[in-house]
Amino acid sequence: MKKGYLLVIILLILLQIISAADYPKIIPYVNDFGNFLTPEQITNLNSRCQQIEQNTTYEIAVVTLTTTNGADRLDYANHIGEENGVGKKESDNGIILLWTQDDEKGLAIAVGRGAESIFNDAKVSRIARDARSLFDDGKYYEGFNKILDDLEAELHTTSTGQITKDEVDNITSLIITIAVVIFILYIILRIADKTTGGAILGGWAISNVLGGNSSSGGFSGGSFSGGSFGGGGGRG
Repeated sequence: MKKGYLLVIILLILLQIISAADYPKIIPYVNDFGNFLTPEQITNLNSRCQQIEQNTTYEIAVVTLTTTNGADRLDYANHIGEENGVGKKESDNGIILLWTQDDEKGLAIAVGRGAESIFNDAKVSRIARDARSLFDDGKYYEGFNKILDDLEAELHTTSTGQITKDEVDNITSLIITIAVVIFILYIILRIADKTTGGAILGGWAISNVLGGNSSSGGFSGGSFSGGSFGGGGGRG
């Protein structure tokens, strides 16, 4: 029986070793395993990623592969970032830009937990989709440059306190939702008012609905937790 347990433990250890070996070891910053870039393009992308790190502390790794061996490309990108420690340890602000050619053909942008407050799933998915046509046309260098442009623009917007397009869309949606709720409540009160001879609209109820006596001091916000790569990101 003890030999059986020992065999199971050995097999589990071997499986972990094999699983870890499935993900490539990468270096800062460009890792063109798929051979899609020229040496000059790799040098230029390395310089860009290095400059971004110097200016923002964000560590960005560019990775190309011919295959993920059947694994989901976003999960694969997150594993690459996790196992290679991309991003500063204290802030977990790493970003993986992955292009894979075969079974899981497409883009994946994986972000560390510390970067998710800026680069949420919807935002990085949009960035990946916007660049996808360049990759489909074989313009890999131009595609990675476009992604870097968009990432830098988001970081610059955040650092200067400007409102991003996604934030404008969210605020607009919130305003519309509030307006619709108020309108519906107003219609309900109008109907109720007719049955009470004007007592409701003439009294305190409508002023409370419109914010005259709110018990809440405002909207409550949430927070983002730091950590390592946890699966966040988007596909293109």
